[in-house]
Amino acid sequence: MSSGPVQITEAYAFADPADLDFDARYVLYLGPENQAVAMSASSGLAEQYMILYAKEEKILASYNLSIYDTAESAQTAAEAMAATGTAMAPAEEDGAVIYSLSDGAAMELVMASLSEAGLLPDTNASSFANFQVEMNGAVLLG
Repeated sequence: MSSGPVQITEAYAFADPADLDFDARYVLYLGPENQAVAMSASSGLAEQYMILYAKEEKILASYNLSIYDTAESAQTAAEAMAATGTAMAPAEEDGAVIYSLSDGAAMELVMASLSEAGLLPDTNASSFANFQVEMNGAVLLG
């Protein structure tokens, strides 16, 4: 299992939550060439990360980090997402990075719906990470 901070930008490294007891961490990266990122490039989106924490194949938390070209673009995106009910917080060390947290219960609902739709074989964390790689073009960094 990888551990230690994940370097997101030159100024910001994401640290593992101290209060989370996990046995697996999946760091998924979507770069500028990724279709989902490229479709939002006009809003300033440059990269995205999804960091999943799991214990015994059960996702405990999912952090979604979006990196924008400027802090202003990130703020505009955060305001737009807030209007749709998604709270995005800025990273203190780098205003161009905003993130959200989905807890284990929310992730269970997401995975159950994907499984029911036949897109996931089960609701295991590793299956969800593989889905992100195969269906969304994410790169598994560790």
